[in-house]
Amino acid sequence: MKITCPFCKIEYAAKIPKGRRAECIVCGHVWAPDGARGRNRILMWLLMAAFALLVAVIAITMTTRYAPANKTEETIVVEMTGFRRTAAADGARIVISGRVKNMSGRVYGIPDIMLVLRDDAGEIVFTQRIMPPAPVLDIGEVAKFSHTLSGVPENARAARAEFVR
Repeated sequence: MKITCPFCKIEYAAKIPKGRRAECIVCGHVWAPDGARGRNRILMWLLMAAFALLVAVIAITMTTRYAPANKTEETIVVEMTGFRRTAAADGARIVISGRVKNMSGRVYGIPDIMLVLRDDAGEIVFTQRIMPPAPVLDIGEVAKFSHTLSGVPENARAARAEFVR
């Protein structure tokens, strides 16, 4: 039988009885060259494969259950409930409030929200991306938000909240 020292890779032609250990005469390393080590490697590979399968199942479950919907306009709705201009020492500020509703029969992740301000002519004069008020919404759940915008142009007259795609 051909055995190899796992430490220094020297090869020997020897017959070692099962359960006995071999010692390398070059480096002094002691190891078990019988088939037990091979069975342990197979068991280790099976355990790693089972673990990888478990991780894959959990990842698929989490992404399908909590992933943002592909059609947010049909399942999640963002509504503005308030638009208020305030004066501050450092310039005009606008406070925008609203809510996000889950109108579907599933749990959904909420995408970021874009606040868009327009002038009297309908031209965009200011945009700001904000984080959603909650990472996920349960079935029928509503999450409220309120955000203060600083450095807003004086000609901003109307606002809209929409999901970032």
